[in-house]
Amino acid sequence: MLTQNEPGFGSAAFITSGTLYVYGGGVGTNGADKGCRLGKVAPSSAQGPKTWTLFAGNENWSSKTIVAISIFSGNDILSVSWNNYLQSVHRGL
Repeated sequence: MLTQNEPGFGSAAFITSGTLYVYGGGVGTNGADKGCRLGKVAPSSAQGPKTWTLFAGNENWSSKTIVAISIFSGNDILSVSWNNYLQSVHRGL
């Protein structure tokens, strides 16, 4: 769905409250970029690249991949899971 100049979404994913969240590690054309970005979409619309929004910081989401910020530095392979006790997402690198 995305080009090689955009984050490689699909490293890890989860669904909560009817929304699919997908993490993307780095940008394909920049091997040094290990920043993980976060995208979200309704599961029924996941195949349409124009239906996604990306986290842009300060509780803002944008359909423009260029404004997606790195939420943490990671790797191409990671996992995420919900921690009920902490009421937050846990990431494994």
